[in-house]
Amino acid sequence: MARPTLVIGLPLLLTLTPRERAGMLAVAFSEDVGGDPARGLLARSALLTAGEWRHALLSARVERYRPTGDAVIDNVWFPGERIGSQLIGKITGAVLGWPLFLAEFALTRLLAGQSQVARYYADQVAARAVSTPAVRRYLDALTMADGRLTPMLSAARRGASIDEIRRAVPQSGDIDREAVIARREASSARRTWRDLAPPLALRAALLEEGDAQEGSTGIDEAESDRIDAELSHHLARTVRTLSQSST
Repeated sequence: MARPTLVIGLPLLLTLTPRERAGMLAVAFSEDVGGDPARGLLARSALLTAGEWRHALLSARVERYRPTGDAVIDNVWFPGERIGSQLIGKITGAVLGWPLFLAEFALTRLLAGQSQVARYYADQVAARAVSTPAVRRYLDALTMADGRLTPMLSAARRGASIDEIRRAVPQSGDIDREAVIARREASSARRTWRDLAPPLALRAALLEEGDAQEGSTGIDEAESDRIDAELSHHLARTVRTLSQSST
């Protein structure tokens, strides 16, 4: 039986503080106790299948006929026949695709409420395991990911070391509170009806207003340094890749 595996992007791990790393691990492991129905194989497969079929059937387009320059092909396929066949395909796709769209929309709305409640509960479990500030700062780090990526790429382009890159990246506690709130609101505005998980802004706001007990389990500086030592070769390769991709 395969063991569960947690996949973490090295650029993300490179920029997180020890407290944020503790929040990241707590959030990841708490997903198993939240009972999120959207994480189930049946619901996920149903949504993916309905979405793929809906996109394939509704994305058909009617294009104007453009001569190919080949006399044989141009004489066989008349413009009217070509456009007519495309029009029939588009009508058929709409007839079959709209019921799939309605089924996908209904299933998404049905799962969204349960998925959000499960995610809020999992956040509370994570906060009790480590601490509310650790989880909230990790969520803010995800919200402010763009603000961390640019300094990281700039430092990698200069050939900076891992420690220098980490010092160049602004941390959650160093960013103006109003800027964090503004970024939270901007991230919430970009949501669509297909998003099952609740917005990071709402998750962080609920943690701030909640009454979760503060946990004592976390990652201190020494433990974080040991993680970096174990992953030093991988982190160095990541820095080299970032420096090459940003040139």
